Amino acid sequence: MTPVLAITGLRVELGRRTVLRDIGLTIAAGERVALMGASGSGKTTLVRAIAGLQPAVAGAITLGGRKVSEGPCSLVAPSGRRISLVFQDLALWPHMTAVQHLRFVLGGLALVRREANELALAALDDVGLRDRAGARPAELSGGERQRLALARALAPRPELLLLDEPFASLDLPLKLEMTKLLRQRQNAGGFSMLHVTHDPLDALRTASRVVLLENGAVVFDGPARELVGGKTQALAPIDAALREALAVLTEVREAG
Repeated sequence: MTPVLAITGLRVELGRRTVLRDIGLTIAAGERVALMGASGSGKTTLVRAIAGLQPAVAGAITLGGRKVSEGPCSLVAPSGRRISLVFQDLALWPHMTAVQHLRFVLGGLALVRREANELALAALDDVGLRDRAGARPAELSGGERQRLALARALAPRPELLLLDEPFASLDLPLKLEMTKLLRQRQNAGGFSMLHVTHDPLDALRTASRVVLLENGAVVFDGPARELVGGKTQALAPIDAALREALAVLTEVREAG
């Protein structure tokens, strides 16, 4: 089966600095992948390159069997790549209501206005926001803004959803709520997903596979469950952090 995403030999430079070097990555239809790595390892640059927002100097990116970039040449515009991207800052439009956000992204699907409005309301309903259809971002809570950003990304039915740490600033209860909602929508929609995260617990909750970047190169690509156990040198720091978190929780419970 043709993979949803295939990257070969990707190299990205910013000025004189090589940010990504010889990246190879494939994601199958319906696969959930977490992209991890320290700050500056190239995670956001890779996501932007896939989305068509960051040119490369070498390598090729193929989406759904169609080559969208080769070397420095973009062959398909970002709007034509059948992907959606959720940014860390969400990038909601302050002058638009929730339903207008959805109608706007559905506008490129050649729908009549009534049909677009019905689909927009259905997308809001999927994330529990139908009763907030007329609210602007400033009138929504933090959790509601997160859900609106997710609904906007999923409304055009992308083949691949890219998430660039959208849950990084959330408190734990809201983060758990959003990762649960993300899994529910992915199970319902069947789209593939590449989730950038620093949090190994996020990776374990949302992904079946983990790709780890270090200094712009892939140093691990395997099952998410291997984050626990530190079987390779690259995974040892993540395993240590998970063990420390578990030890703190155990200590607190025993003290209580």
